[in-house]
Amino acid sequence: LQPVAGSFFGWDTARSTAAPMVSLLLAVGQPAGWRTYRDGMDLLARRLAEGLDVATGSTVHQVITDRDTARVIVDGTVLTARSVVVCTPAPVAARLFANAPKDEAAYLSACTFTPTLKVSCLLDRPLAPQSSRPLYVLLTPEAEESALAGIIVDHVKHPQRAPAGKGLLSLMATAGTIPDLLAAPEHEIIDHLTGAARRYVPGLESAGARYAVHRFVHGLPEATAEALQRRARFMARDVSPVEYAGDWVMLRPASEGAVRSGALAASRVLSRLGGRRTVNRITMGEKAS
Repeated sequence: LQPVAGSFFGWDTARSTAAPMVSLLLAVGQPAGWRTYRDGMDLLARRLAEGLDVATGSTVHQVITDRDTARVIVDGTVLTARSVVVCTPAPVAARLFANAPKDEAAYLSACTFTPTLKVSCLLDRPLAPQSSRPLYVLLTPEAEESALAGIIVDHVKHPQRAPAGKGLLSLMATAGTIPDLLAAPEHEIIDHLTGAARRYVPGLESAGARYAVHRFVHGLPEATAEALQRRARFMARDVSPVEYAGDWVMLRPASEGAVRSGALAASRVLSRLGGRRTVNRITMGEKAS
């Protein structure tokens, strides 16, 4: 389990529980049947935002519930709404929600995140690890590899991810090395990960490449025993002016978890405002629809 948990989930298997990961793998099925978004992971968000008033670049300082409404302090301005959906990582939500109820605050505090770090390599030709058939990902167990959690061959995963005749690799750093690398200069990160990747990708050292470093402090939600223990009470809470959406709600670090949590938040908001009934419980093994 460690190579899958360490690469796809970014988890330290000494901290996170296996049940959420196994339930997701059972729901998704065989890796050959996995899907990706044609125009990137923000496709769904962009489609949902069409026709709406969207403001970016504003800082939300605090969210406060007040009886049947919520107040949001944005750049010194106080906005009042019947419903607010907080769509941030749990540690950020815990910091923003000033008067969260006890059970909600406990779950938010328990939902810790691991940072993620990767290097994108746009190559002058489509290179990949040696394999008898096209390989879209190579998982490297921590017992064998200290720098890389995995190598994603993006031009195999979806041909449109790289220009014609080019190659695109994503080099994922191991969870244990990320804290030391997050603040490092980009050239050091690139040298560290590409140096390790040469062991697995023949010809990488001679390929012309352009690099991009991606760092996320709140990368992926963990599924610690404490979070799993507190989740049932959190999911059984009454509807309120403040709801949440994010993959951490489902303890499922994947877009399926984010979509499912968004559907749940929408149903809870609608039920409170007189729309259709809420869906109180969604099991971690259910597929997104």
